[in-house]
Amino acid sequence: MNRARCIAGDRFCLRVGEIPVWALARAWGLGVCLWVAGGALGAWAAEQPPNDYCTNAIVIPADQGFPQFAPIIWDVSGATTNGDPIMEEFECSLARIPINSVWYRFRPGADGTYVFSTAGSTATFTNLDTVVAVYEAPGGCDGPLILVNCNNDVEADFRAAMFAPLSAGTDYLVFVALFYVYTGEDGTNTLQLEVDSVAPPANDTCATAWLVPTNAALPYLTPVMDIAAADNGSPVLLPECVYEGCQTLRSVWVEFRPAVTAEYALSLCSELTDTAVYDTLMAVYAAPDGCGGTLTPVACNDDDETCTCEYQSWQSHIETVLTNGMRYYIVIWQVRAVEDAVDELLPGNSCVQLAIYDPNRFAVELDSMGSGFYRLRFAGIPSRLYQVEGSHDLRQWTYLGDPTWFADQRRFILDYMAAGDPHQFFRVRRL
Repeated sequence: MNRARCIAGDRFCLRVGEIPVWALARAWGLGVCLWVAGGALGAWAAEQPPNDYCTNAIVIPADQGFPQFAPIIWDVSGATTNGDPIMEEFECSLARIPINSVWYRFRPGADGTYVFSTAGSTATFTNLDTVVAVYEAPGGCDGPLILVNCNNDVEADFRAAMFAPLSAGTDYLVFVALFYVYTGEDGTNTLQLEVDSVAPPANDTCATAWLVPTNAALPYLTPVMDIAAADNGSPVLLPECVYEGCQTLRSVWVEFRPAVTAEYALSLCSELTDTAVYDTLMAVYAAPDGCGGTLTPVACNDDDETCTCEYQSWQSHIETVLTNGMRYYIVIWQVRAVEDAVDELLPGNSCVQLAIYDPNRFAVELDSMGSGFYRLRFAGIPSRLYQVEGSHDLRQWTYLGDPTWFADQRRFILDYMAAGDPHQFFRVRRL
């Protein structure tokens, strides 16, 4: 038998008749397949990756631009855990023990946030179950290894990716491990690490807050803001609504000067916005003298207690009265529990977006569906109940029905039939 037909790369192989013993190989976790052919036993060892040991860690250059892709390991099943430093706590392993591991070394040239990934555009096989951990290593492989961050699964295919705030000139070791290897088709054990840098958002500070246009029509959506590399620059005192035992990690700023004195809804709910950060804190400060003056707390919300955020109750939602012409700063943080050693902000889930709207008024859209049917749409709060009424003269109102929330359109929708012309006026009543 041609060994390449068993599996590409150097491996032990055993066949019983024409049936490869894949189950045994996977159970052993050795990344091998075995066969017997014509009464003869054939075997060969898997090739050991050059960076199998910490002392031979592959260096990721920090002075050649980003992203940086490490050399592809075409078959990582030959890696072992022999000689790995002792790790007293491995937060991302989910109590499983890695059976293969490789090492990388990285010394950043500048302070900042970096991404370490085996997912995305890397050559890593889609279903390869990897874990990535970054350690500060002042003593090199001899330790101690100080965990910066780690990640087990970032995608449904089990690959890993994470952010890590690093300091210039500091030595870091990157540990990439597997919980099992494949013993099937070629290419299923391919591994590659990507390292990239992340730029901070433009509204990282009070002085650079995103300015909501004074003539902005409501509902208004800010641009989507990636907070992965945001600083934690925030008011001297955190809002009182932050839960005990929580800490803030990153923040962005929005400046808003209302055109009229009214009640406003400020929402990060993912069903209304493109917010992907699942645990947020938001506060509103009155600042008549700008960033250099006193920031007076107006309102805040940590975890939405009104159940307005239907999909993620740890996101923030505020409804408060704001005064015409007053300068307000809206500060948005990512938060986590103090005892959590792992930062749960992940690539692809690091964006926030703020919606500002009047919680008592709704912009209604009307489309003709033909044959006398009409579709009415408006943006509301998904967890609340509404009814719709129509009128031709603003005096007599006709009940049209109870709308249904459609998450993919972020709208309530009501289909109704009009005997004659469609109504010219509509009102939405909150039940």
